[in-house]
Amino acid sequence: MLITICRTNDGEDLLSMTVYMPSIEVGTVGGGAVLDLLGSVLEMLGIKGARYASPGQDAQRLACIILSWRVTVSYHFSVLLLLR
Repeated sequence: MLITICRTNDGEDLLSMTVYMPSIEVGTVGGGAVLDLLGSVLEMLGIKGARYASPGQDAQRLACIILSWRVTVSYHFSVLLLLR
């Protein structure tokens, strides 16, 4: 679950955005990673497979990518609402 809160600051042309991500389950090994499409996307992002030297690093990177996507979508949606 992701919760996005957007605010405008009084007297300034700034948009403040907060995204809460209480928990997110992501994985880069096993499960859907063995499917051709999902595996190729994880490979393109450079996060497919197990890295025994730094366990969990790829999952953290995937979570950051997902959060970045969410912020981008929320920002564009907020701009569209402000322009109405």
